[in-house]
Amino acid sequence: VVEDFIVQQVNLGNIKGTFRARSVESAALRTLHPRIEESGKGECLLDSGSMICSISYTECQKRNIAYDPKFRIDMESANGSIERTLGLARNVEFNFQGLCFYLQLHVLDKTAYSILLG
Repeated sequence: VVEDFIVQQVNLGNIKGTFRARSVESAALRTLHPRIEESGKGECLLDSGSMICSISYTECQKRNIAYDPKFRIDMESANGSIERTLGLARNVEFNFQGLCFYLQLHVLDKTAYSILLG
């Protein structure tokens, strides 16, 4: 985890310096392992900065999860790139040690994760 990074280098006449932003606390990567549908456990990345839940196309195919290709949205990633989703998988069952939730998952073509919970 990067704890500080250069925000801006400045040169104001006699005043020279580098401004740094320092994180208040380090955020650990959090993963959960719920049972998904009837296809067994899966690894989910928990991302409190995301506004949606999403699944990779590969994971969707592997778990035989159907999705609606008519429901597509443009999604902006943390790096600023925009990608159109492939569709929406509706009411996908996630069971967290006996607690059952039905999630709506946006399907993405290329991801660095299998499932992201926002």
